[in-house]
Amino acid sequence: MKKQSNILKELLSTLSKNKRYVTDNKLNKTVLVDDAFNMKKELIALLLENQYLKEYFFTNVNKTIVFDKIEFQQVITNKQLLEDSFTKYKKEIGLSIKEPSPNLNNVVLDWPYKDCVLEGGQSNELEAKDEVFWNEIISKDEIDRLLRPKVFSSGELISQKNDKKFTSNDNDFFDKSNNLLIHGNNLIVAHTLYEKFANSIKLVYLDPPYNTPGEANTFSYNNSFNHSTWLTFMKNRISISKSLLKDDGILCIAIDDNEYAYVKVLCDEIFRRDNFLGSVVVQIKKEGRTDNQFFSTSHDYMIFYAKDKSKAKINNLPMTEDDLAKFSESDDLGYYRWRDFIRTGGNATPKDRHNQYFGIYVDESTNKIIGIGDKLDKDNKNSPEKYSPLKIYIRNSKDGGIESIDSKKFLKGKKIKTFFPLNKNGGHQVWAWSSIEKIFDAIESEEIQFINGKIKRKARSKKGIKPTTMWYDPEYNATAHGTNLLKTLFSGRKVFSYPKSVFTMEDLLQITLDKEDTVLDLFAGSATTAHALCKLNLKDGGKRNFILVEQMSYCKSTTRKRIKKVLNEQTDNFIYLDLQKLNASIFDKINQIKTHADTKKIINEIEKYGYLNIQRDIEKTLGSLKEINNAEIKFIKSALMDILDKNQMYLSYSEINDKSQKISDEIKKLNNLFYK
Repeated sequence: MKKQSNILKELLSTLSKNKRYVTDNKLNKTVLVDDAFNMKKELIALLLENQYLKEYFFTNVNKTIVFDKIEFQQVITNKQLLEDSFTKYKKEIGLSIKEPSPNLNNVVLDWPYKDCVLEGGQSNELEAKDEVFWNEIISKDEIDRLLRPKVFSSGELISQKNDKKFTSNDNDFFDKSNNLLIHGNNLIVAHTLYEKFANSIKLVYLDPPYNTPGEANTFSYNNSFNHSTWLTFMKNRISISKSLLKDDGILCIAIDDNEYAYVKVLCDEIFRRDNFLGSVVVQIKKEGRTDNQFFSTSHDYMIFYAKDKSKAKINNLPMTEDDLAKFSESDDLGYYRWRDFIRTGGNATPKDRHNQYFGIYVDESTNKIIGIGDKLDKDNKNSPEKYSPLKIYIRNSKDGGIESIDSKKFLKGKKIKTFFPLNKNGGHQVWAWSSIEKIFDAIESEEIQFINGKIKRKARSKKGIKPTTMWYDPEYNATAHGTNLLKTLFSGRKVFSYPKSVFTMEDLLQITLDKEDTVLDLFAGSATTAHALCKLNLKDGGKRNFILVEQMSYCKSTTRKRIKKVLNEQTDNFIYLDLQKLNASIFDKINQIKTHADTKKIINEIEKYGYLNIQRDIEKTLGSLKEINNAEIKFIKSALMDILDKNQMYLSYSEINDKSQKISDEIKKLNNLFYK
């Protein structure tokens, strides 16, 4: 593998041939940027001499070599703000503007390492690690390798009754279920899924470690830029999520107060601010957390973004029993309740909707609605008291059509009362509808009537209600319907911390998925998402699918087991996949070290091993460990694991036929079926 600084070394070596470009073994950035901007021949000629630099900074377009001077300038200036050379962003975290513009989409969030990729190699909640930040410009080849589609080492079809491992005869293996649980790093898996699921996922749900101060913080990376680390971690995953979504797809991120504001601005940048759909506050514990210092936290957030707001939709939630109880009357069409025909809420004045302000005329002798006046003239929208219709619309008794007559003729000799849309304080509002024909149809079908001195209409019980931004039902309590529910499923054992309420997830899936859509959950945790989907499918006969990804060691013992426990006749199976690890055998052997003799055997093997951490002084570490005879075994294990490259954990699909990897024909077939 090439080192991250390899390109800088190549630049120094090549450009030092021109004294203008290198001084005291340092690049003369000002001269180089200026010469690149002006396309100086001597600079371009030097760069073309070096094949490595030629591939980095030049593109072949119709047999013409084109110099990418913008990318060259980005690399040359990369060290201008931080000492470590891996990021061009300042050490502060905050808002910046890309360029002067009245467009608010130019306001972005900047932080150290924003221009990097963070794999996030943690596999155990007790394991904290210093992460490698791969710079997007300097380390293209490392990132390309890191994010290539990976090999699956095994596959199983899991159902309630049995588990069936993949065999060479399973030609239709991936046709047997559209539900997947994948054990592996979620960034790597997301990019692996891109090969098969690009632009096809309806909902991507991210419930990341919250980076919360104190014991609740599961983002336990030993890094001096903890906040920046988290932002980089999230940026990488939000970006790939967007490319996996359908055009009408939705991203939902669960988060708390500590990072809400930052992740909101980050999403504004990646998804665009005008694709923000809203934020929902979920009351997870009414009494709040008692370990908070100032306020007792009782809520989380869910942030919603659309890939394309013009194509997205949010479904209604089912009506509760309390909602249905409000519809106490019935007719041949079903249950209903009477409500005023006046429009409520915002934009409900004549100034806003002058064409919904008019008189409705009632025959006092029969209490029947017999006429509708002209709409308020636009010129009088600020003075509805001046309303004086020239015409009144009536229903023709012969042919049922609507006709207009002179207002004076209509009122002459009749006992008629005129009604206007006035609120309880006498203020002018507007009617609920503007279409005169629609109103007459409703009058004829008795959907609109004059009752108790008011114009009223029948409000029918709908199939659902629009979700609000405050979810405070007791069913959303994460202790009762998350932690305790999970304990019940696992015979009273606590197998996971801070699970969501299954009802929160069920309602989330209800409002974002249609009956045959797919949800991708990159932080599967205890599999609450899959549990909720199974419940919802059983309830309404849906065929929704899940793809869950979990990288932590409890994936098999908790995530997989819970899904198996909650499968039903509607959602009856799923496929479990493991990623093929490159250095898994070495990790296993290190974990099995018991004596110093074992240590020396492993060191001899590691010295011949290819996937080591280039950020460490490997020779010095191994040499020191060979000489140590009294160190704790725990320390030795930690030191050996530290020099293994955790960013080379998984085997790329492009290398599946490499004989040195010893991949069986059976596993090759599994992967070929997946990627076909």
